[in-house]
Amino acid sequence: MLGSSASPAATAPGTITGWWRTQINSSAVRLYLTVAAVSLAVSGYLNWHVLGGLGGRMVAGNPDDVRLFAWYLQHGPWSVAHGRNPLHFATMNAPAGVNGMWNTSLLLPAMLLAPVTALAGPLAAYNLMLLLGLAAGPVCALPLFRRFAANDWAAALGALLFGFSPAVLTAGMGHINLVLTELMSLMLVLIYDLAAGRRSVLTGGAALGLAAAAQLFTSEEILFQTGLAAVVAGAVVIVTQSWAVTRPALPRVARGLGIALCVFLAICAGPLWLQFWGPLHQHGSPFTLSFYEADLRGFYVPSHMFWLSTRGSTAFAAHYGGGPAEYLAYLGIPLLLVALAVGVARITDRNARMLLGTGLIFAVFSLGDPLLVNGRLTNVHLPWGLLEHWPVFGSALPDRFALVVGLAAAGLLAIGLDWLLATGRTAVLVLGAVLAAVCVVPLLPRPYSTTAAPAAPAFFSDTRRWIPAGSTILVLPYPDGTQTLPLAWQTAADMSFQMPGGYFIGPGPGGEAYVGGPGPLPVAVTLIHIEQGTAAPPVTPAVRAEFRQELAYWGADAIVIGPGARPALVTFVQALMQRPPIRAGGVLLWHLTKGQPGAGAIK
Repeated sequence: MLGSSASPAATAPGTITGWWRTQINSSAVRLYLTVAAVSLAVSGYLNWHVLGGLGGRMVAGNPDDVRLFAWYLQHGPWSVAHGRNPLHFATMNAPAGVNGMWNTSLLLPAMLLAPVTALAGPLAAYNLMLLLGLAAGPVCALPLFRRFAANDWAAALGALLFGFSPAVLTAGMGHINLVLTELMSLMLVLIYDLAAGRRSVLTGGAALGLAAAAQLFTSEEILFQTGLAAVVAGAVVIVTQSWAVTRPALPRVARGLGIALCVFLAICAGPLWLQFWGPLHQHGSPFTLSFYEADLRGFYVPSHMFWLSTRGSTAFAAHYGGGPAEYLAYLGIPLLLVALAVGVARITDRNARMLLGTGLIFAVFSLGDPLLVNGRLTNVHLPWGLLEHWPVFGSALPDRFALVVGLAAAGLLAIGLDWLLATGRTAVLVLGAVLAAVCVVPLLPRPYSTTAAPAAPAFFSDTRRWIPAGSTILVLPYPDGTQTLPLAWQTAADMSFQMPGGYFIGPGPGGEAYVGGPGPLPVAVTLIHIEQGTAAPPVTPAVRAEFRQELAYWGADAIVIGPGARPALVTFVQALMQRPPIRAGGVLLWHLTKGQPGAGAIK
């Protein structure tokens, strides 16, 4: 972000001491404490139904992703404690393993929350992270919005509006990696200040590199969005500002970014090599991108999460192809109109131009390609259709650019309120209050709905009684992206075994990213289909031999069928094994032996 308008915190270039003294004063402390208190209250209200059972309840609507992220919260600290690589592991998808850099492993949050995970379990850590992540978002956004608005309370409203924007709140249904916007805001502040000369190039660049490294191990997707937003915002400023004004900032920004890149690579070069050139590296997106582009109506039609939704709007949002957790574009008609009006009315203000241009460009990006209107793809092609074929760009889901759109809209509202409040006229102050209320009311959310997390069978809390630590267990129902209870069972066992299958992104045929990688082996596919309701095929000697080959490939020491599995699945496995299972701690267990051709023979 190049250039800035004057603000009450402005100082001479590089005068860190002056900036610090200006920022840390009683009024600033009161402002931050107020925003923190309001944010914590709002987050508590949103998570009200979770607070009574942090370790036993989860936000409803997307249990598979909640279980996955809870799994990572336990797996990261467990890997480090056992001297294993938390970014390349075979804890699931044994024996091939998983490239954690291509999956949202939440390594930094997992390490920070390790004490909570150890004391209360990974689901409690996940719920606490959601509560505190939502509460901290506006606080970390406040410095950025104070760059946009001279009036502290206008800036505070903008920060709260972004931190609790519909995109962030909707992401709270399982996509916690998009809820954690704190580092995004701080990185944008650092880039803004480098461009404006508000801090030293050395310390500002180093801080930016550290923040980017922390973001890489929190949410690589937000790191990509932040970098793209900074590039787009900088381009908007350069194009719309006199070259004589912007040119002095370019060397300063270049030096700062160079320092940031050096710091970032010093920390992240190894993990990035693992991602792009290491084992199990991949390319592209594992998803059908047309399912994950914003519907044009989605900008003004609310989902069930908001109090002003209707039966019709709820039904429309519920039919969105990407699912409820991806319905991110909503901003409401009042905020859309006000943001556009402020951007046009304050077009001479550099910040307003920057936010208007960036917001519009990211809104177009979020629409993907081709244009989706009222649930139907049209023949209208959009710019993202060109960008999605570029390296890295092709891995992004367009609808998630709504995060940046929400930030831009909130920033424009803050600028508009700041403009009105600066007049000091009572009538205009009343107008500003009404305008803010009209924009905020359509965005008032309902508390998250929750559901109880099924308790893990007793077998998994005492796995070592039945199976030696480090064993490989074929857990059934077979774990995949829609059958994630085995992940919760594995965390209950404190990762004491590894298992085939899992919920992960891996390289499919040709190296294309794919959920589940190349997919399960043939008999495992049959097991999945039986659990889904397909009739079991006859168990022939050939099928039994193929199953034993798959067990040998996995290096399986045991087969476990958890509670709730279809009786047909139990019958089929028993026919494959040619003997009944042991009942152990609420599961069905078959021990296996190795060391002979066709491993998986009966003990």
